[in-house]
Amino acid sequence: MRPHKDAVIDKKALECNHITAEELLDPTRLEPIEAYKKLKSIFLTYIDKYNKEDKLYLVGQNVHFDYGFLLEFWKRNGDDYLGSFIHYHKIDLIALTATARIAGILPKEKAPNLKLETISKVFGLGEQIHDALDDIRKTRQVYQIFVDAMKGVKLPIVETTV
Repeated sequence: MRPHKDAVIDKKALECNHITAEELLDPTRLEPIEAYKKLKSIFLTYIDKYNKEDKLYLVGQNVHFDYGFLLEFWKRNGDDYLGSFIHYHKIDLIALTATARIAGILPKEKAPNLKLETISKVFGLGEQIHDALDDIRKTRQVYQIFVDAMKGVKLPIVETTV
């Protein structure tokens, strides 16, 4: 999509995403309101916005950073109700990776930092391409590895009545 008319475009962000200002302003890209409507329509297909139990868990690497952009995008399009679709708890791969290191199941020597690129290599997912779609794919794969690793783990749950 094209940026909002008053958006501040950071040159470093353009470099990091391998895109030029001209490409960002390409008229074939969606207007922000069109992109918002399309994304909201997708959410409405899968989420009952009136059901508190039916919310999307946002999973990501430093997910609060991405959530901030999504929340700002929602508000810029006149909608204060992103919480109708996204659960207020976010799942951050950095926290999962740090926990695995603390638990001793992910040696610090193998993962000297918590970067997605490093963790992707440790788990044999290949080099990171550094584009949005590759980041999404790698995030999903890393998250699934953590979920699969937790399957079969028995927690000491005490039977009580509430």
